[in-house]
Amino acid sequence: MTSTFTVAHMGDDRLVIDLRSPEPSYQQLARQLRERIRDGRIAPGSALPSISYLVGETGLAVNTVRRAIAVLTDEGYVVVVPGRGTYAAEKLPE
Repeated sequence: MTSTFTVAHMGDDRLVIDLRSPEPSYQQLARQLRERIRDGRIAPGSALPSISYLVGETGLAVNTVRRAIAVLTDEGYVVVVPGRGTYAAEKLPE
């Protein structure tokens, strides 16, 4: 079993989860998505990859991916629209 999972995401931009890191997997995923939202690689109002896509590509558990999305929702970086998806917030937190 490898200790790193990579996600092809928006071209050559990749999400990497290091299972050896002391940082929990959900925090790694949330941090990387947050960085992409803050620097514009994920544009305001655009859809994030679905939870099922992130699960399939990273090998993380559904609850781990949901926890990362919940962190970003609580921080104001994403908006979850039930039945439609998860979107980058139009206005980012300070």
